[in-house]
Amino acid sequence: MSDEDQISQSPKFHRPLVGAVSSSSVKTWEWERVVHGLGVICIEFQILETVIKTAIGELVAKDDPLVGSAITAGLSFKTSIDVLYTLFEYQWEGSSRPKELQPILARCITAESKRNQLIHSNWYEPTKSRGITRVKFTARFTAKAHNQRGLRVHHETVTPADMDKIAEELRACRKQLASYLYGVLHPSEPP
Repeated sequence: MSDEDQISQSPKFHRPLVGAVSSSSVKTWEWERVVHGLGVICIEFQILETVIKTAIGELVAKDDPLVGSAITAGLSFKTSIDVLYTLFEYQWEGSSRPKELQPILARCITAESKRNQLIHSNWYEPTKSRGITRVKFTARFTAKAHNQRGLRVHHETVTPADMDKIAEELRACRKQLASYLYGVLHPSEPP
């Protein structure tokens, strides 16, 4: 899709103005799309986390969702994944179900890692010389001489398409996991 097509689909710009739109207006539009994408990523991740915590609740106390909420309230995402998998192994010991769940959970962990990189970054609006930039600072100390230590700075240009791709990956993980869990936890009910 060309920039002109993208601009014409934005509610702020109309096709007759495409030739008159300045590069700063396009950069502002891109910035707003990246900020919007970051919000979508946050929401998709929260829904994925809810699917995981709801499944834990059903495995622990199927008839009392408050028990599941009480157990999972303070759990990190990775701990929730660990608890879900442990409960699955316990519930379906000797079955192929835990092994089927492994690649789905691994995909979710990878998607969460991408989300964390975005959420825990500094963001800079575009300028004339560069696009929207994400900067991640890390400070590490390691005792081994061959490992990198000290301050590390990673920066990259980010586009609305980059944000959409990560949001879509989170959405796809959530849908795959929810579908699998629903089929296992509610085998007699239609989807």
